[in-house]
Amino acid sequence: MKLSILKVIFLLISCCLYGQSQEEMIKDIREHFNFVERSLDSFQVREELTFEESTDGATIKKYYDNDELVKVRIEYLGETGKLYREFYIDNLQLLFVFDQEFKYNMPYYMDAKKANEMGFDEAYDPNKTKKHEHRYYFYNNKLIRWINPEGEHQTSANSQWVEKQKFYLNELLNLK
Repeated sequence: MKLSILKVIFLLISCCLYGQSQEEMIKDIREHFNFVERSLDSFQVREELTFEESTDGATIKKYYDNDELVKVRIEYLGETGKLYREFYIDNLQLLFVFDQEFKYNMPYYMDAKKANEMGFDEAYDPNKTKKHEHRYYFYNNKLIRWINPEGEHQTSANSQWVEKQKFYLNELLNLK
């Protein structure tokens, strides 16, 4: 019951987004993100495995509040890295995408012995993994903010802006 009341309050706030500044929209998106994260234990979870997008497979977890999809978390695994991608949804609208990409220094199976045999100077070292994060904020299925791994706000003048917008909307559509 408490979850439903909070959901109704958020929906009322969401309905009033029209006419808000971008900062107000971002604030509301972050509030929804926090609401979803706090409520994860109360959602139904459906999990599936796939090998279509990744050499070592991927796990897809879909979180539902009753029958409404509110979050999708994908863990793509590969020999040279992994990618965690999270979609946050409200009323069938994409609000936020959080990408965490991990790039390994060597394939994870490259131990010291194998590296030496193959003529490499180093083996896989998890401490040398590089992490890159991207944050994408959406309103009315339009990308309104993109923050790159350096924390820089990209603008719609970025040549990849429209491409990113289409990519994430299409990826989510294919996951539903």
